[in-house]
Amino acid sequence: MKVSPVLYNLLKELRAGRFRPRAIRRFTKDGIRHAMDLAWSLRDLRRSFYAVSVVMLAVLAAIGVVLALILPGGVGTGTWVAQGLLFIFVFGLTLLQLGLVRAETSGEVYDRFVLPNVLTLLRLLVIPYLLITISVSVELAPGSPDGLLASRIAMGLVFFAVSTDVLDGTLSRHLGLTSDFGRIYDPVVDAAFHSTLAVSLFANGLVGTAYLVVVLVRYLLPPLAVSFLYLFREPFQVKSTIMGKLSSLILSSFLTLYMALLAFDLSSGAFHDFVTRILEPACVVTCFATIVFFFGRGVRILKKTKKGPKSPTVENRS
Repeated sequence: MKVSPVLYNLLKELRAGRFRPRAIRRFTKDGIRHAMDLAWSLRDLRRSFYAVSVVMLAVLAAIGVVLALILPGGVGTGTWVAQGLLFIFVFGLTLLQLGLVRAETSGEVYDRFVLPNVLTLLRLLVIPYLLITISVSVELAPGSPDGLLASRIAMGLVFFAVSTDVLDGTLSRHLGLTSDFGRIYDPVVDAAFHSTLAVSLFANGLVGTAYLVVVLVRYLLPPLAVSFLYLFREPFQVKSTIMGKLSSLILSSFLTLYMALLAFDLSSGAFHDFVTRILEPACVVTCFATIVFFFGRGVRILKKTKKGPKSPTVENRS
């Protein structure tokens, strides 16, 4: 994998410092400084990201106002605070990673923040609204007009999020806008989205313990493993796999259809049995198979690098 000379030197110094607190602080400080300098040098891209951020903020504010008006009891102060903090965090983190908004093949940085990456961020940013609508729909009487309204809003938000997961990759490939940013952020956003929803569904008594456990392990294990390999072995390029795509497809289908059950008060019948007795167990099985696949792949990578980290190819983009 090709890495920037600055990142390569930072990793080399971190390893030489044996990951002591002082080495970690220096690695973090120098890494952030380098990211800020790079982002500031990309003037056109940075201005494009500012404009996109204003649009995303307006969209999120509009969604929040609509929910506050039509949801029984509104969205609550906590949801507004969580939404604001999440937006600030995502804005700051993305600003530091603008150098990744570059073509995967040529490495040329784009002069604008491309649409597929906007869709990826929106999928992450709607999570607080999705959590409050699910919670409200469960708290209200099943089948009541207010409960059905909240459930249908939740279904719409889930459908929107799942659609962005499909569209960001499809558009990036068809429009020739694939980027390192999308390659890295898409699985991270998927992990945040599915893990958060799994916890919410379990907390509201909608899914079982097996679903919660396998989804959390399936989505949280890969980022931890990649971070370990990156720091202790060698820079590791994140790539999609068939097993990963299959499990995400089944999970997304389950989430959408389960929200439809709640939205249309389908507490019995063939469709209800299919979603709860076939699709939910299918999620558990495919997630478990994906975990086994990832574990085996990680073991093979560790065996290849058991003698210590190799010197990665240092890119030259001057």
